[in-house]
Amino acid sequence: MVIPPPPRMPENGNYAPGPAIVNEPPSSFLIVMNITNIITQLLLGAVTCCAIITANFYLPFNGTAFSTHIYLCVIGYVVLMTQAILSLSPFTGWSNTFKHQDKKTIHLVMQIIGSILAITGSMIRIFNVAAHFQSAHGSLGILALIFTCLSLIGGVANLYSHRLGVDPKFIIIGHACFGCITIILPFLALIFAFDSNLYRGTFPQTANMAITFTVLALVGTLMAACLNMVRRFK
Repeated sequence: MVIPPPPRMPENGNYAPGPAIVNEPPSSFLIVMNITNIITQLLLGAVTCCAIITANFYLPFNGTAFSTHIYLCVIGYVVLMTQAILSLSPFTGWSNTFKHQDKKTIHLVMQIIGSILAITGSMIRIFNVAAHFQSAHGSLGILALIFTCLSLIGGVANLYSHRLGVDPKFIIIGHACFGCITIILPFLALIFAFDSNLYRGTFPQTANMAITFTVLALVGTLMAACLNMVRRFK
C-alpha cells in the first residue's frame, strides 16, 4: 500500500482555507411549530393534572369506580393517545431521535395501550351508572368508546394495507380521520365534565381555565395530526 505524500505547503506557509460550513438558521415555520408543540405538551399535562386532582378529591365521596373511570380515561385518551399522535410529528422532541419505522411502532403500541385503558374506564362507568344518555358528557363518552373500537380496527387495517390490495392512501386518510374524531369526542366529553355543576360547584375558580386548557390542547394535537398527514402526501 502506497501512502500518498502530504499536501505541499504554500510559499507563505499557510494552507488555503477550505469552504466555510454555514449552518442555516431554522425557518420561522419550524420555530412556530416547535413552540406550538411545547405549549401543547404543557397544556396536555395541565389538563391531566386537573382531571387527576378531581378524581382524587371525589374518591372518598363517589367511590373507587368514579375515580377509576377518570384515571383510566384520562391516561388513555389525554396522555397516551395524544402522545401517539404527536409521536409521528417531526416537531415532537422526544420522538425525533427515532426512525420513521420506530415511530410507527411506538404509535401503534401507545394507541393500543391507550385504547385498552380508555375502553376499560368507559365500561366501568357504564356498568356503574343506570342511565347513560342524560348528559352531554355521557353521550359523548359512549360515542368516543365506539370510535375508539373503530379506530383500533382502522389501525390494524392501516398496518396491513399492503396486503389488502387497497390503495394505502385511502387507508391512511380513513385512519387519520377516524383518529381525529376519536380524540375529539373524549376531549369534548372532558370539556362538558369541567363545565358540569359538579365540577363548577367544587372548583369554581378553575373550571374556565380547565376548559380553556382542554380546547387549546385539542387544537394543538389536531394541528400536528393534520400537518403530519399533509406531509405524508407531499
